[in-house]
Amino acid sequence: MTVRYQVYCRIIVNTFIFALLIGGNTFAYGAVSKEVQNDLLTNKQHDKALSVIAQVGPLNEKISQANQFTDCTGCPTMVKLPAGSFRMGDLNDNNQSNEKPVHSVTLPAFAVSKTEITFAQYGRCISVGECNPGKGDEGWGRGSRPVINVNWNDAKRYANWLRKKTNKPYRLLTEAEWEYAARAGSSTKYPWGSQASREYANYGSEQCCDGLAQGRDRWVNTSPAGSFPPNNFGLHDMLGNVWEWVEDCYQDNYDGASPNGRAQTSGNCEYRVMRGGAWDFVPMSLRPAVRLFDRPTSRIDNLGFRVAQDITR
Repeated sequence: MTVRYQVYCRIIVNTFIFALLIGGNTFAYGAVSKEVQNDLLTNKQHDKALSVIAQVGPLNEKISQANQFTDCTGCPTMVKLPAGSFRMGDLNDNNQSNEKPVHSVTLPAFAVSKTEITFAQYGRCISVGECNPGKGDEGWGRGSRPVINVNWNDAKRYANWLRKKTNKPYRLLTEAEWEYAARAGSSTKYPWGSQASREYANYGSEQCCDGLAQGRDRWVNTSPAGSFPPNNFGLHDMLGNVWEWVEDCYQDNYDGASPNGRAQTSGNCEYRVMRGGAWDFVPMSLRPAVRLFDRPTSRIDNLGFRVAQDITR
């Protein structure tokens, strides 16, 4: 076992209490549960909550080309997400202190890249001297695979390059935006139900820290972007494949978290937040509430990112 795996095994054991494998209510992937409808409808932002319920229907039925756009050749395809409110954090009593307290967040409409940023997309930034080449692809392939071995600073440079190239407000997602996008209207342990499933995500074995090819998940390491079904917002690989950098500085809990989903950018920024699980991590890491962190200078083979854009059109 490499030093990197040893370190991450220790992190994941300390972060997740695996003995508490609590199942949730069955959630038909592609439908909004009555529980989340009630949660949203009791929120003060009644109209915005209704917009989420109206727009999150059976898988892909409400997702059309009108919700997607691309600002330039080689730029990532972006998906518009509706304004809405949701409950953020440990909704299923998994006993993770860094996922508490559960709190309500209200977000304006924004756009998110349909997939994690790929080597092909990132390579355009490298080719014009605006992005760091990083440490490469580990021999797994480039093209449509998610870019890996990029640190938080690299991700920021890519977003800034897109901003300059297109004159559009590209940036990293905030942690709240990321969880809203990953849940896509769900409130169960995993967006598709109470159990992890290789039909929906690329993740590792039951024991940290190795990749596993099984079922739809045919890849021992990273899979090409979009290899698994999209979630209810039309986004691929929000869970699994690679961890994703977000804007926020890491805090041990959600005390004082913004109800408007703003990024935590003050206080201790020695570590930045990463979300979503990865090809070599255990199934529990796929829960949308799970939070991990690393130094903004870290480049590792299970960590990438995606971008957001403020809606101005």
